[in-house]
Amino acid sequence: MYRSFLFPMDREEKYVFALKLTGLPFGMTGREVNELLKGSDAKSVVIPRNPKNYNLLKYAMVYFPNKDVLSEAANLKLNIKGSSVFSSI
Repeated sequence: MYRSFLFPMDREEKYVFALKLTGLPFGMTGREVNELLKGSDAKSVVIPRNPKNYNLLKYAMVYFPNKDVLSEAANLKLNIKGSSVFSSI
């Protein structure tokens, strides 16, 4: 479903339970983040791209269905390739 076709209330509900993961290694894809969070019931993972060179940025937005699942995922201690990944709500 395209974002522009959602009613404003539906759009707000979709993005309420978001977690920002920072400190991702360069070039990490959304599929890899999704695999890392496999048991967390994440609805979607978005890694923005740099508008100048189209490279993936070093953070991801992860969306969850409700507050409980979001809280569980925020408390996970994640390490990727020896570096810590930080989460913020």
